[in-house]
Amino acid sequence: MNQELSNKLYTDYPEIFFIGAAGGQVIVRCGDGWYPLIDQLCKHLMRPVINERNALQRAEKELNSSNLSQREWKTRYYTPEHLKKIQNNLTGLESQIPIAIQVKEKFGTLRFCVNESTEKQAEAIDFAEALSSRICEQCGMMKDTKTYRDGWHVTLCVSCAAAQPHIAEDGLNNDMWGV
Repeated sequence: MNQELSNKLYTDYPEIFFIGAAGGQVIVRCGDGWYPLIDQLCKHLMRPVINERNALQRAEKELNSSNLSQREWKTRYYTPEHLKKIQNNLTGLESQIPIAIQVKEKFGTLRFCVNESTEKQAEAIDFAEALSSRICEQCGMMKDTKTYRDGWHVTLCVSCAAAQPHIAEDGLNNDMWGV
């Protein structure tokens, strides 16, 4: 993946693409065509955390509002106890953010390896990896893709494959979806 797109992933999802104490950052080693797939996967993995962060901001804003009447104070949705519950939920969710260890192409599909994941996160990662076999790694097209051999397996659309006459069709039609 080109450096600009990789940097966008690092900037948008710093918790997933964490630079550890060793200072090494995961290098995304795949074609630019899979950027939208990886971006959507990361959005999905971060959605519960983002939702809880937004809820916390709303709760803090309401609790810090001095414009509430006495009656509104008694009937408001957010209470200090509710705020504490949101903070605890957020802490739990943040501890479950998967950290990418390796993001690459292997045998014509995406490999998105993380340190740990919940069952739902693992299912989302598995789905994205399977979906990558139907997406051109170079341009992102989802029509007429096949797995080709170019020293290793690559998933390309007909147009991208035609632009590279040195590759050979691998015989895999990516029909795991029954289409």
